[in-house]
Amino acid sequence: MEGITTNEEGSEISVILSSGIYSLSSIKKASYKFTDRFGIQIDELDNKNIKVTFNYNGAFSSSQTSLLYNDFINEVLDQDLREEIYAKTENVRNLILANAFSQTSLIDKN
Repeated sequence: MEGITTNEEGSEISVILSSGIYSLSSIKKASYKFTDRFGIQIDELDNKNIKVTFNYNGAFSSSQTSLLYNDFINEVLDQDLREEIYAKTENVRNLILANAFSQTSLIDKN
């Protein structure tokens, strides 16, 4: 499978992602979702690529490797799109919050 490597024992899977496509923040958030099952190590290979290594206390089968890769890539995409939407809607969100708080009394004047 392209974009993924395993060690000889099959206990590590590494995925290399382009930092030009996905932000480091998105990769970290996606990686965190897998920490209940795997040890995770994130390394910057150069200024264009980020390597995420999943450590497992056993050997990955080829079907597990494929499933992990697909789940991880989908989670990275999800997190990256969440960041983009958050950035694009920040002004509207701030306007709504400002309007909501301007019509309330946050401080008791008594």
